[in-house]
Amino acid sequence: MKPWLSVIIKIFIVILVVAAVITIITINDNAENKSASEPSPTPAAVTPTVAKTPETTPTPTPTPEVTPEPAYIPEPDELLPFELAELPILSGTIGYKVEYGSLIANWEPSSEADYCVLYALDANDVVYHKDILWADIDSWSISGIRHGSLLLLFYKDMGEKSAEDDELLKAILQPIVADDSMFTANETLQNKYYIIVDKEDYTFAIFTYDENGEYTKLVKAFPCAVGRSARMTALGSFKISSKGAWKRWNSGQFSPYYTKYTAGVYIHGPIFSKKSFDSLQQRSYNAIGSSATSGCIRTTVEAAMWIYYECPAGTVIEVVESSDMVDHVEKIPIDENYPRWDPTDVNKPVADN
Repeated sequence: MKPWLSVIIKIFIVILVVAAVITIITINDNAENKSASEPSPTPAAVTPTVAKTPETTPTPTPTPEVTPEPAYIPEPDELLPFELAELPILSGTIGYKVEYGSLIANWEPSSEADYCVLYALDANDVVYHKDILWADIDSWSISGIRHGSLLLLFYKDMGEKSAEDDELLKAILQPIVADDSMFTANETLQNKYYIIVDKEDYTFAIFTYDENGEYTKLVKAFPCAVGRSARMTALGSFKISSKGAWKRWNSGQFSPYYTKYTAGVYIHGPIFSKKSFDSLQQRSYNAIGSSATSGCIRTTVEAAMWIYYECPAGTVIEVVESSDMVDHVEKIPIDENYPRWDPTDVNKPVADN
């Protein structure tokens, strides 16, 4: 055999041996890798869960339902009856004057009271006028005054949604003394006025009774705005209840002379930026005569003030879709010289000509 051929054969054999060794090592490594793959972690020892006995929460003592705004002001039919002789009366502390057929009374409000009820009594102590007033009111006007007296009762709301638990803080009885010519003759002891709100005409009208006791005699009619949707100003018969000088809305704005006639719904004047009659929000006034409110009957300052003073608690308000007894009334346009005033406000400044 030639020497060079022998060398080649030896090299070939060496290569075969090396290749065989590498193959064996690779096979062993793979086998080891397969058997050494990361095992699933052994679950941690589980601590047995011990059932806990629920903590016993003491049953709270039932409390009366919290009343709104912040007190519950009763409706006219909820007012507690009283016996004049049994009241803890403080006499002679209501100031008053009688002029132009009206009595204007004033008094010191009570910081502890939530509301008060003002009664006008005739000479026989029969009630012919009553108003349920928020406690911050300190004066009132009553037209058609008679011989008799004023009775003012101050109440504190005790938390229930009724007047039965309310505490009478004090009672003031003030005899009315004036010239006979200042007093009016006794009238039928029925509600003097009846109000019809005509949603179609955006007008409400006030009627008084005729010789047959029917409410047919038109006294006043005023323009108004009603709810944006049909359901917002509900149809039906309601009664005037509590009254306040300024109603504060969630927006932080105000409306004057608000008169409640059902839950959360009022007759009131237009919207003002603050408790000042020179801060009129013009859009709120211009919307009178349209469907623009959240349910209330928005009207002019003149109209709201008239209802406020002239229509006592218990006066019926009938809201109808349309009535032949009511004709549409247009509102007075805003005075361009005083655009921040309601033009019907008797206290609006008058421009110099």
